[in-house]
Amino acid sequence: MARLWVQDAGSTNGGIEMRKLAVVVVAMVLVAGLTSAYGAEAPAAPAAPLGPVATSAEEYQTLGRIFPDPHACRPDGSPWAKGTICAVDFIQYQELLDGLSFLEETFPKFVEVYTLHEDFKCNGQPVIGKEEGCDAFRSAGVPTTIQGSNTSERDRLPLKMVRITDESVPDKGKKYFIFPLSIHGIERAGAEGGTRAVEDLATWGACEKEKAPDYVDCTHEDNVAPHPLLEATPDKSVTAGLALRKSAIYFIWPNPDGWRRGDRENGVSWYQRYNGNGVDLNRDWPEQGWTYLPYTPWSEPESRAFGRVLPAIGPKDAKGNAKWAGGIDLHGMVDAKAFSFTLLGGTQRHYGKDQRVLQTVKGAWADAEARLAYSPRIKPNSAPEQDPRQYGVQWGTIWDTIDYTVTGALGNWIDSPMGLNADGIDNEMAFSHLSNCVVGSCFDQDIEQLHVDGNKSLIYSLINYTLKPEDQTFETKGRVAYVHNRGFVKERAKNIAPAAAKWRDLPQQGPIEDAVLDESNDYTYEFAVDGPPKVYNGGIEAVITCTNVQGVSPCSASQAFLEFKGGAEHPGEEQTDDEWETINSYNGGGGDAYVPAGQALHANYPEPGQWRIRIDGGQVGLTYDADIRFMDEAAWPDPGQLAFKATSMRFWHHLAKYAKPGIGKLTVRRILKRNGWQRRYDTIVITNRVYDDLGPRLKSWVAKHDGNLVLTDEAMVMLWDGLSLIPHISGDEPSVRMVEVYAGYVNFATADKAVTYDDPLARKINQPGAAEGRSCAAKQSGITRAEGCTTTDVLHRRQTYEPVPLGYSLNEGGSPVWYVMQDAFDAAEGTARAVATGQAQNEITVGEIEYKGGRIRFVGALLPDPTKKYYHPYGLSDYALTWAGYQLLQNLLTWK
Repeated sequence: MARLWVQDAGSTNGGIEMRKLAVVVVAMVLVAGLTSAYGAEAPAAPAAPLGPVATSAEEYQTLGRIFPDPHACRPDGSPWAKGTICAVDFIQYQELLDGLSFLEETFPKFVEVYTLHEDFKCNGQPVIGKEEGCDAFRSAGVPTTIQGSNTSERDRLPLKMVRITDESVPDKGKKYFIFPLSIHGIERAGAEGGTRAVEDLATWGACEKEKAPDYVDCTHEDNVAPHPLLEATPDKSVTAGLALRKSAIYFIWPNPDGWRRGDRENGVSWYQRYNGNGVDLNRDWPEQGWTYLPYTPWSEPESRAFGRVLPAIGPKDAKGNAKWAGGIDLHGMVDAKAFSFTLLGGTQRHYGKDQRVLQTVKGAWADAEARLAYSPRIKPNSAPEQDPRQYGVQWGTIWDTIDYTVTGALGNWIDSPMGLNADGIDNEMAFSHLSNCVVGSCFDQDIEQLHVDGNKSLIYSLINYTLKPEDQTFETKGRVAYVHNRGFVKERAKNIAPAAAKWRDLPQQGPIEDAVLDESNDYTYEFAVDGPPKVYNGGIEAVITCTNVQGVSPCSASQAFLEFKGGAEHPGEEQTDDEWETINSYNGGGGDAYVPAGQALHANYPEPGQWRIRIDGGQVGLTYDADIRFMDEAAWPDPGQLAFKATSMRFWHHLAKYAKPGIGKLTVRRILKRNGWQRRYDTIVITNRVYDDLGPRLKSWVAKHDGNLVLTDEAMVMLWDGLSLIPHISGDEPSVRMVEVYAGYVNFATADKAVTYDDPLARKINQPGAAEGRSCAAKQSGITRAEGCTTTDVLHRRQTYEPVPLGYSLNEGGSPVWYVMQDAFDAAEGTARAVATGQAQNEITVGEIEYKGGRIRFVGALLPDPTKKYYHPYGLSDYALTWAGYQLLQNLLTWK
């Protein structure tokens, strides 16, 4: 296959579009020759991979490691590189399997390798006998061409997991960690760095315990014991031996399909983002809040397998739910301002958890600054943006770093009580994606060594800092009270499973194999679904395989629909036909750029009647083969609707545990009828409610007792309606307004100051290594990337709350941000100071009014109420403050 090189267009987004176009062009060239290619021979496999990877004692002594580093042989390279011979290619999938087997043989007291379909039952519990294994726990399988034919078969691969710990120490009390490596198969950074970290940890543990075999040189500086876990910042580090005595560390490789398709021996050398079904596995996880239904969480064998095994084998809390310590989902990206972005995911985090995660990401940033400093590509965080080099690491929310956020991400599931309830983080590393010569398989030693070094900083920092206590004090100087809002956003459980249990023992409908959709049937295949008393179908899974060359095809440039004739509209899906109801549609998320050869569709509890699969945008000359399987259980674990009762008031209850000197609770009645509270509290907060009758009472309290009144979100309306501190502006337009945007944020810039980080209310927002969001008015209104933004549009955006956990749709851009108009604010009774703005610099989102010795402070995006407006089958969170939201709130509450 000819290799196509594309020069970066100068900006991240422009480069992405150029590369997508280039990939589509290559795919079209490939497909044009599919028929003739299949009539002859399948592509010949190239020579054996160059790795190298050691699988014997002799090879280990030659290479110095099982998985030597890209700079292992280069004295001018990374000072952290390990081994004696440089890696000259990506680790191939078979090399991983062989290398892990030898690693377990070398360090049996520290390494255990699992094959999920052999070692675990279908409920996730470990097997007792091998016959109990769950064959479903394999990959979906990359379609591979059969020589001399126009058909394909699926190569379903094993799912591997490794446990690293000191097995001489009982598991009780150990902290459990999880590191998924390259869930997007094209993003090799995670697998390259994480696999080598596995070997580091096992080597250091064995050398310290003197349990390493003779061919391992424990006197070498790379292995000498006791070894600091953080090699670049050893003064901050525990020893590796201590870490393994106190931890059980798991590594998983969740997408062998996307990896295997790019291996040299496969004859294509084109990694892909998706699994063999063309599904993005990092959108396939359930989470609280808004859910994008076409993703059908846990529909894929890979996510469902790990989703069952990990909670079953790890520690539990008092209620029997999973309670892991931490995890980082290690990704790659195209190119960005920083070589590595450490992402704080979008979930409900109490303040203690927020502080634990911050300690880890800031520690990882400091270690990476030192670890990556050797590279001429990397500049320190103190360097100006005009410096042509790239920043090493920056950290922040997903939106503030990579310009968008997601639903159904593995990192969020790791972090959520629905998943592992751990301290979950994601990370993205540049030049580990389509930017890597379009197909993602060109090996650059310098870049790959940076991937290895950067990922080791992350992995070791999470373990290291989790084992150390952090300061979780929320200091406000004065005493704080919040006004309690009555009411909840709630919903009862709704089970969509059929109630007739008597049908569950019936057989399932027979499968439909090799159904063809092409030009002859207008890319549509109809079929009948039967029901009781003849059969019982718990679910339908339709797996589509397209004409391809070893798994490469423009298949997903089209979109498949699973439809039922008649019935009500399905929630969360856009309907395309008045007669046919869309039950599920394929959603690979831009699959044309990765050219997968598969699509997958799922439906639960299908009604008997007429169904069809339809391809929208079917390509001439391309055949779509569908295998339709009828299941005894749901095709994906749709809960219908989980019961929930959500309120932002729980935020204050949770925060009180960490607050010093304390947080109390006030009712409206108590404020109106009593006086003791006036001297008891220094700060009073009203959260997202307008209490007109409280206005005069609270205004008097501010004046007489030098109080600090804090208004969040809609409560800002009280500035003119209740407190009468600002006037109406001209006409009937209100002085305080709301706009719906992509996610909650404020910009630390005003009409008077280009940046306001020096303001007391912005204290500790601009922390070392913390990423700023790039902003412009159009983008903040809902466009996720910065098309059309110029340098003059760039402000200092910090995301303050996450939309997804609260139920706000990313597609609709419905997150509320409240602001006060500049001219009304300037006319305030008292001295007004703007600190942050919104879409325009005359829209004040954070500010303060000095009033007779006291203060009225406000923030327009922090604690909105959860919403039931959008599809939310797993319930809603109570709150979703970001790290910047917490810090901003602490600044607003600090007063005595």
